[in-house]
Amino acid sequence: MFKPDIEKAFDSVNWECLFKILSGLEFLEKWKSWVKGSMCSSMISVLVNGEANGYFRASKGLRQGDPLSPGLFVLVMDVLSMMLKVVREAGKFKGFYMNEDSKNGEVTHLLFADDTVIFCDANHDQVLNILATIVCFQSMTGLRINLDKSVMYIVGDVADPSFYAAIFGCKWSRQPPKYLGFPLGAKLNDPAIWDSMINKMKSKLNGWGSRHLSYGARLVLCTAVLGSMPTYMFSLFKAPVSVLQELERSQRRFLWNGGRDSNRRALVDWKLCKTEKSRGGLGIHDLKAFNDAMLSK
Repeated sequence: MFKPDIEKAFDSVNWECLFKILSGLEFLEKWKSWVKGSMCSSMISVLVNGEANGYFRASKGLRQGDPLSPGLFVLVMDVLSMMLKVVREAGKFKGFYMNEDSKNGEVTHLLFADDTVIFCDANHDQVLNILATIVCFQSMTGLRINLDKSVMYIVGDVADPSFYAAIFGCKWSRQPPKYLGFPLGAKLNDPAIWDSMINKMKSKLNGWGSRHLSYGARLVLCTAVLGSMPTYMFSLFKAPVSVLQELERSQRRFLWNGGRDSNRRALVDWKLCKTEKSRGGLGIHDLKAFNDAMLSK
């Protein structure tokens, strides 16, 4: 499993390649002229001692923050998807099957914007074919793979992982990778998949704990920030009881003690804290109910 990291994704897109993609997809000429005019009219300036020192025109890349840029970038990345599909159909590499018995539902790669994962066997020829495909993709689109941040993940028994990693020129690991924040291959009921989210919450609490915040300010942070941090994970997994208890423990400690370990007693029962404000509570999310609601959407 190869997880390439695309370097400066938006800033490296080749305009000529993009315009050819739009033509190949048969976009209307008028619409293509709008896109071309929007991109080619952009001006860039370099700040010297805080002041703009002249302007020059851009020759590649997509504008950051432009609502049109993500869609255009997806069209460019779709080229890689089509190239991998052609290589797979030619029998040059193969992915894995969702159902090994029926050999249906083969997965060769996953793409979401610039977050890419490519699957193949531990085979010298397959790895070389994937590398050649990536090199061709780079030369056409202008995008570059940052090998220092790219990782080859080993699944199952592989005799010499460093041999295949050397072909890509990247590092390798046996740790389960993450894709879109989701730990691939992890057991759904394993509390360990929540460790990164819990650690992220604790790191925020450590930063806030050094500040002299009032109860009101801490309550706002509990409801607006801490309460929303598990949203993505809650929409995917049923949180174990131990995880919910750890999250609520962190919230309680921050609300009443500012994140510090002390013996200061809570001023309000935690059940009342989780009650809606309209019913006399503090409006802090009931994490179990929040988890159930996210899973049922």
